[in-house]
Amino acid sequence: MSCVKKSRITIPIALTCILLIVLFSLGTVISYLTDAEAKDNIITIGKVKLEVSEPSYEDSQVVAAGDSLTKNPVIKNMGTEDEYVFCCVAVPKKKVTLLYETDTTITTEEEKPTTKKYKEGTPTVNNYNEEGSIVQRNDELYRIIADGVKDGATSANIVEELGTDTREPKAKPQLDFSYNKGNADEGSEKAGWIYLGRELDQIINENDENEQCYDYYYFGYNTRLLYNKDQENPTETIPVFDRIQLKSFIDEEVGSKKVTDTIISIKPYGIQADSLGIDDVDSLGRNAFLTKAQLEKVWGIVKGKQVTT
Repeated sequence: MSCVKKSRITIPIALTCILLIVLFSLGTVISYLTDAEAKDNIITIGKVKLEVSEPSYEDSQVVAAGDSLTKNPVIKNMGTEDEYVFCCVAVPKKKVTLLYETDTTITTEEEKPTTKKYKEGTPTVNNYNEEGSIVQRNDELYRIIADGVKDGATSANIVEELGTDTREPKAKPQLDFSYNKGNADEGSEKAGWIYLGRELDQIINENDENEQCYDYYYFGYNTRLLYNKDQENPTETIPVFDRIQLKSFIDEEVGSKKVTDTIISIKPYGIQADSLGIDDVDSLGRNAFLTKAQLEKVWGIVKGKQVTT
């Protein structure tokens, strides 16, 4: 097999989106990604208004593939009601060959497990087909990382919630998405986010072959976001996550296609917290913590009443 060059990818950060630009210079393709919160100030169900911000965001950051970049979205209550808050995180995907960023030993999960060592800069195990040839996979371009250190929250990886990832191929890709988790189910009540589910490989315009593909991850905040009359200091959630990393992949693959904008967006959803018609939720106090089952009931109402701007 010919040697595969590991890509060197830089991402300057701006305030509106993650923009993938391909530059052709001296015959070499270098990928640049510009990242910022897509601030979707949406959702008017009752008298509610939400705002997304990134309190520790630093402008003009430049990092290479594998380096950590601060991105810590929080949702603020800018309305006039206590709210139950949810969000959708859209993670962009492209057909690329992901590369190992360190020397890695893998035991494949086949009938006869085999152990192989993969060198830094070579395709990951999931980029080989059964015949041993290198193939592209539709993969998320970023790792989403939570530190779980604020207000007693713990970090949890999505794979922990799923148990077993049923996606192909058999050598399952690790789900590179962790979040700041709260709970009320385990006897330790902490404010934070509860994972509710995901939608894979979503394309808005299926008739456009260059349309960006995303994985959507849905979360609910496990306690009311209280209304504060002082709108200069609105109540806010803890961050959904804290950092992102751009994965390493082969630049030339991206350069061979028409490149469209790639956006990591945080879309908030909310509903006023009173009189929802859910007995075990309506009976809770203002500072109570919701279980995942209770959040799922509220989310069911929100999904049926989404209002767009």
